[in-house]
Amino acid sequence: MDDQEFEDAIKKLREDHTRAMRSIERMPPLSEEQKQKIAEVLGHQQQDYDEHLKHRAETKSERELAQAARTAAQRASTEDDAKYWQRSKPKSWRNLWIALAISGAILLLFKLQFH
Repeated sequence: MDDQEFEDAIKKLREDHTRAMRSIERMPPLSEEQKQKIAEVLGHQQQDYDEHLKHRAETKSERELAQAARTAAQRASTEDDAKYWQRSKPKSWRNLWIALAISGAILLLFKLQFH
């Protein structure tokens, strides 16, 4: 977006805002019943929003990630391979990569859960 397009977009926003404000100014004042109804609706919306944040449902992708991480951790912990002991010598990088993969999956799940 160049400067001219940006200025045109700002001009259009100002015109739209001005048009909306004129419409609002022409409206008659709200009655007490309307004010009460609006307050109730806003209160319910705030409660719904708070409940959604407190009890966010687990999504399918998060569930799949959790299952994949669990499966990988189980497979790594129960691996029965003849060459496993050679690869798991003190200077082997294999155990480090397994630990990093599991840790990364757990951190990703935490991030998704608390985001």
